[in-house]
Amino acid sequence: MTFTILGSGTHFPNPAKRSAGYLLQDGKNLMIFDFGYGTLLRLVEMKVKYQDIKHIFFTHLHEDHYLDFLPFLNTLYLQVAHWGMKRRTLHLYGPRGFRKKLVEIIEAVGILYTPHIKLIFRELKQSRVRVGRVNVSAHPVYHMDSINALSYRIHGKNGDLANTGDLDYDEKIIPFLKGVRTLVIECGFPNRMKVKGHLLSREAGRIAQAVGAKKVILTHGYPPCDRVDIVKECAREYKGTITKAVDGMVIRL
Repeated sequence: MTFTILGSGTHFPNPAKRSAGYLLQDGKNLMIFDFGYGTLLRLVEMKVKYQDIKHIFFTHLHEDHYLDFLPFLNTLYLQVAHWGMKRRTLHLYGPRGFRKKLVEIIEAVGILYTPHIKLIFRELKQSRVRVGRVNVSAHPVYHMDSINALSYRIHGKNGDLANTGDLDYDEKIIPFLKGVRTLVIECGFPNRMKVKGHLLSREAGRIAQAVGAKKVILTHGYPPCDRVDIVKECAREYKGTITKAVDGMVIRL
């Protein structure tokens, strides 16, 4: 089982750092965790058969985490409606309230996916989902007052991997992440630049140290993170292995 970083970036346009997106692959079973803009093209560049993706987990519905779901859905619709591809069922997971918001967005841009594509929504709180042989746990986190958000934990035979999504510092997430082997954690800004709703380097390090992660991957950094050694900053709080995420990075579970 592998977890591939499709996009380690944010809202800011950068061809080397697409918006948030991750691919979990267990044999032929393909799952997406967030679908920010640029990530669909990344799948094509990696020669991943995106038509086989049936399960998509959203941490929250800010555009840099969901926007490429729209062209993904539209391309599937066109291939089913006009080019002979079999009808598809997509299983969509996300925080409380995401179904209503995503349906409104799809309708607003005019994607006429029914009856060719069936969407099955599941809103998660403290939940566990099984997809084939893969178990995924979800836990609510605080990102901003205006939106609900989740972190995910993927249970692997060689240790678990957690993807925090966007969050502010809150020690309530620590029990959920406790004992995780690989922590893919948002590190939005360097220590000198606190922005509400995102983690600083030292805050990411404190969480990693508290949960006992063996390896930390700092992801979703805004442009100021490219001008500062955020790995060094994180290392003042966390004593394990730290890596700065890059698009195309593959983690084996």
